[in-house]
Amino acid sequence: MKSASVLAFLALLAIAVPNARASETTLAQALASNPDLSTLNSAIEAAGLGDALAGASALTVLAPTNEAFAALPAGTLDGLLAPERKADLVKLLQGHVLGVAYTADSLKTRRSVATLAGTEIKPGLVRGKLRINEDARVAGKAIKVANGYVLLIDKVLVP
Repeated sequence: MKSASVLAFLALLAIAVPNARASETTLAQALASNPDLSTLNSAIEAAGLGDALAGASALTVLAPTNEAFAALPAGTLDGLLAPERKADLVKLLQGHVLGVAYTADSLKTRRSVATLAGTEIKPGLVRGKLRINEDARVAGKAIKVANGYVLLIDKVLVP
C-alpha cells in the first residue's frame, strides 16, 4: 500500500513539474522559443519591445506566424524593419497585443477588444473557428505563460 502511494505521488509530481515550468515561461520566452515565430521575434527585437513582453503582466499576444509575415506585400516587412520606421513597427506590433490575458474561448465572447496601439480588433466565429477581424485565423488554443497568453494567427493585423 505504501509503495502504491509513493508511486502515485511520484506520478503526480512528474505531471506537475513540467506544468509549473511552463507557467514560469514569459511571453518573450514563449515567442522566442517558437521557430514559427522567428520573423515576429526579429520585429520585436528591432522595435526594442522584448523587455516589455518579458516584464509585463496579463497580456495576450496575437502572434503572426512566419507565413503571415511572408504574405505581406513585397517590401513591407523590410520597410518596417528600417531604423527610421521604428515608430511604425512599434505601432504595428502593439496592434497585436491586448492589455488583458484572454484565452481563445474568452475572446469568442467579445465583440471588440482594444489593443495596446489603441486600435480595436473584432474577434468572432467563422464556421465555428475563432477569427480576428474576420480574416485572421487563430490556430489552436491559447498558449498559457506566466504573464499572459499567446495565440498564433495566420495574418498580420495591419491598421
